[in-house]
Amino acid sequence: MLTCYNRSCGKEFDPSSNEDDSCTFHPGVPVFHDTIKKWSCCNKSSVDFTVFLDIPGCTKGRHNPTPPTKEVSKSVEKEPLTVRLPKPKDPPPRPSEDEPITKLKMTVLDNLKEKLNNLMADLKINDKRGDSNDITIGTPCQNSSCKQSYEGEHSNSQICVYHSGQAVFHEGLKYWSCCERKTTDFSSFLDQPGCETGKHVWKKQVATTASQCRYDWHQTGTMVTVTIYAKMMLPEESFIETNQVICNIFIKYDGGKKAFSKKIVLGGVIDCSQSEVRITCNKVEINLRKADSSAWTALEY
Repeated sequence: MLTCYNRSCGKEFDPSSNEDDSCTFHPGVPVFHDTIKKWSCCNKSSVDFTVFLDIPGCTKGRHNPTPPTKEVSKSVEKEPLTVRLPKPKDPPPRPSEDEPITKLKMTVLDNLKEKLNNLMADLKINDKRGDSNDITIGTPCQNSSCKQSYEGEHSNSQICVYHSGQAVFHEGLKYWSCCERKTTDFSSFLDQPGCETGKHVWKKQVATTASQCRYDWHQTGTMVTVTIYAKMMLPEESFIETNQVICNIFIKYDGGKKAFSKKIVLGGVIDCSQSEVRITCNKVEINLRKADSSAWTALEY
């Protein structure tokens, strides 16, 4: 027994008794549109799939023992898609680090000016060397090896003979680094007359100590801002100078007691004419205008 492969038949049959009217089937194809199912050969339709399958054939013929062949779709070989990206432009040459340096404009906020004025008044800072306003009679000169003491205003006009170098003690020898007159006797070393002349110094000026200062940076599309956390900066004794790729920083802060110095080779190019410095009581902001809108990967090159 063989199976009939005509649509809507599917019965088993004996080939020897297969006549021209043995099979009732649909020669057309099923059509599904919206919710309607029908046969293209007779337009018999239904919305129920089970009823559609039970619709009897509309044509008589012989049983078909040959199963339908599956159509093999021929795959069309597509050419690979080639995407051509625009060639990146070469970056402009980096400016030389040896270009002329210019000082940036400083903007000092009023609250810093007021606090600095109060600080200077409290400390009674006087920059004149050898000023005798508050000097007590008998105060010795602070220069090394000078034996003179302050006796009044006329002492300021006297010549001071002193050693400008440092005392050196090495393997039993004592000497001054400025003239290197060596001796093994400490008393003789102390009695050595000075090798230079100048003015008496009755008060040692407070030395400025070099120190490290915390700083960080951030950027926007147009600006790079370097923030230095230095309190009570002295604008008159400080500077920030730049060219297109260099930023030199020298800041005296803490009322002049400390100094911070740093040279930054910038990670990008800046426009010096559009850059500036803003100073507050607690920090210094160096606002550097970018020469273009590209992002910097680091502050330093």
